[in-house]
Formats: sequence, structure tokens, C-alpha cells
Amino acid sequence: MLSGPAWAQTLEITAARVQGAAWQAQHLKVVLRTHARKNASLEFLAGTLQIGKQRPWQAIQGNCVLQTQQGWSCSALHLAISGSPWGALQGTGRFQVLRSGGLGSLHFLLEGAKLGKLTLLARSAASGRWQLQTRGEVALTDWVAALHLLPAHWQSGGELAWQMHSSGASWSHISAVHFRAQLHKGQFSSPDGLQAAQNVAAQLSGDGHLQGHWQGHVQLRWDEGGILWSPWYWAAPVRPVVMESRWRQSAKSWHLERGQINWPNLGTAKFAVSEPVQGSKLDWHLQDADVALAPFFTTWIKPLLPASSFAAQALLAGHLHFSVAGNPALRSVHWDLQHGDFSTQQTSLAGVFSYGAWDANVPVEKAVFKWQSATLYHIPLGPLAVRVALHPGGFALQQPVDLHLLAARRF
Repeated sequence: MLSGPAWAQTLEITAARVQGAAWQAQHLKVVLRTHARKNASLEFLAGTLQIGKQRPWQAIQGNCVLQTQQGWSCSALHLAISGSPWGALQGTGRFQVLRSGGLGSLHFLLEGAKLGKLTLLARSAASGRWQLQTRGEVALTDWVAALHLLPAHWQSGGELAWQMHSSGASWSHISAVHFRAQLHKGQFSSPDGLQAAQNVAAQLSGDGHLQGHWQGHVQLRWDEGGILWSPWYWAAPVRPVVMESRWRQSAKSWHLERGQINWPNLGTAKFAVSEPVQGSKLDWHLQDADVALAPFFTTWIKPLLPASSFAAQALLAGHLHFSVAGNPALRSVHWDLQHGDFSTQQTSLAGVFSYGAWDANVPVEKAVFKWQSATLYHIPLGPLAVRVALHPGGFALQQPVDLHLLAARRF
């Protein structure tokens, strides 16, 4: 509809529904008003937007001052959204659309209390090739609840800054993406206090490329803060904990491959994970883990033991190399313990060595356990070597065990 006197005109466009392959928008309305020797004004409204099974909002409306001397420029933009998972949202910003010599660009900026800050820059060529750069900052409290990233009634907070660059040969296809997200002052807590985090700083970065199927690289770095997930508690070491992996995804399955974990003062490990999109169970491998036994026991094993138990009071030292695998329950274990020491108030073992394997699908595996010296209630014990046959249901000694009690020295 076009109306108005010669010095002022109004163009109004309405649509009951606009839809694509996987989205649909209802009750759209755009109103353009022009004024003699003045800038134009643009108003737009839209009802429910549905993308797949998600509805980002029930209604959205906005207005801005429009200039058309050099492309389209919309300043003093005001945007209001209702019926979103984040509740009512409001923001201000601007956008600009330029076109020259077969090249087009879009620059968009939006800020709001709950929306955070969003900047978008898109470029396209006449051939259809395009690039899109986005970056933003957002407070996490409302977003975590809206996206159900944590159970209901959990508290959360922190700030997230992110940026992403993507490109494609045509607007209907994306062929590459690079991303980085940084968490500052991250925190959460469960109602019972058994799960919590404080002042967490972390970074997630990666990329993906479409070459027949999607594949790329991802890295997670933990720099600061503490995390309680009862019974475990982890505090970030002085140098960051880094986990990185190659990844690929096809129509049938997804995989993390050639993964590596580097936990300063604890150890390193390799890992691999795969899971079919439908059907079979998760398959995982933790390979060639090299850990210092003392921090490994304190951080991962001791919290599982009763505080008053014999083992929980122990002090351990040594170096442990192991591999474990499952699908998803534990399926196999291989280990090699070198130069181990074990001590409590009643018992001590020195020069401990052990190696062996266990496999749920192998009839018999072998293991060796030995020490060079030991004490029991200050009574010296001689060297010991135990050879064991392991099978899925239990174990059996391969030979009798000789344990020598050494006579105490006389003074």
C-alpha cells in the first residue's frame, strides 16, 4: 500500500506467512515513511518465528531512522522482543547495507541489558561467495536458564565473549567456520551445594571445514577458578589445563580423534570418543596416560574412599602409565606402575612395581605385583612378587606367595 501527499509518502508491506525449508515467520509487516527534506523512518513487526522445533520469540517489533543516500543505513534502531525463552528483551543499535560493483555488505550492531552486545559483518560477491563475521558479549545468568544448560533451580553467573567467522560458496551452503568463546568469572551452584564453581576462566576455540563431511579441530583451555562436583574438587593449576582434539561428523556418527589432555603437575593422556547418531552406544578410549601417582590419588581416587578408611589415610608416590576403554561401561585396563611407594601409620611399601591387563572379552590376562621392602606395624618384611591370572570374573594366583618376616635387629 502506497499513500500520502506529495511531501510525505507511506509504503506498507504485509504478509500472513513467509517460510523456507526449515523455518516459518507469521504476521509480518513493514512500514516505510518518507518526508520532504527529512530522513525516512522504518517500522517492522513480526509474529511467531519458528526454526525447526524452536520458537525464538512470539513477537518482535522495531523502528529506526532510515537514510538511503549511500545504500541503506538505519540508525537509532530500537528493537523489542516478547515471548522469548529469555523473557522480554529490548535493544538499541544500527545497521547498514551497501552494494557496489556486484559486492554487497551488511553491518549490524545491537546492544541490550539481556541481549548483551552483538556485532555482525557480512559480505557477498556476485558469484555467491560470502563471509560472515560475528562477535558478542553476554551475561550468562538469563541465557543458562533459558537454554536449560543446567538443571532447574541452579544458580549461575559469569560473562561470555565470543567471535565466529564463517564462509561459503553460496548463501545456501556453509563450507568453513572458525570460533572462539571465552568465559570470565563463571560460576554455578546446585541447591544442595554438592555441585558448584567459582571464578572460572576458560576458553573454547576451534574450526570446521566441509570436505565431503564436516571435520576440524577443537580446544578447551581452563585457566582459573575452582570446581566442586561432589565428591571431587578441582582447582586450576598455575599453568592452564588444555584438552584438544580433532573431530569429524558424518550422517552416521561423530568422532573425537587424536585427542590430548595436558594437566600440569598431574600428567598427560590421549583420548578418542565415537558415537553413532542412532543405535549403538558411546565408545571411548583413554590411552597412554602418564600421571604422577601422588596428585592422581589425591585428586581422583581419595575422594571416592570413606574418610576413615585405611586406604584414604595413605600417602602414595610413584609414576603410573595406564590405558582404559569402554563402550560405555569399562571394557579393558592396562597399567604399568614404576617406583611406587605406599605408607600409612601401620604399613609401608617401598619399591613397588606392577604391570598387567584386564579385558572383559579376553579369557585370561596376566598381572604382576611386587615390592622391594615393606613394614607392618614396624615389623620389617622381605621382598614380595605376586603373579596373578586375571579373567573377567575374578583372579587366581599363578604360584604360592612367599612372604619373609625379617628378624628385628638387636642392640
